[in-house]
Amino acid sequence: MAISIMAILFAVFISSTNFFQPRAKLSSVARDLITDIRYAQQLAVNEQVEYGISFLVSENKYQLWRFSEIPQQIFEKILSQEVQINQVLGLTDNQVRFNAYGAVTEDGSVYLINSKSETKIIEIRPSGFVKLHE
Repeated sequence: MAISIMAILFAVFISSTNFFQPRAKLSSVARDLITDIRYAQQLAVNEQVEYGISFLVSENKYQLWRFSEIPQQIFEKILSQEVQINQVLGLTDNQVRFNAYGAVTEDGSVYLINSKSETKIIEIRPSGFVKLHE
């Protein structure tokens, strides 16, 4: 009897884990992206050089760049298959660039979507403020 109750509880636990996993992965990717955007902003202010993030939507990845006389890629992150960059709006060449004051050259939004069609929107405002919309 005890073994059958444990088996039922285990089955319920496994099914609930599979249900919530895509949402957790989407939240994790969104938080990481926001952290990297803010990191680019901090580097721009500290070094007084333009930094930015380039979004390669078709390849489902983004790159951190230092935009000086010779542009230099700092790092690249490829998103997992469970989360996709759905679209980037308002950013020329799908890039968010921060000037030496931490402000962006233009504001825009990045849309992330998971396998259950749930979305998170990362909004970058002109002042450089980054906000996550559920």
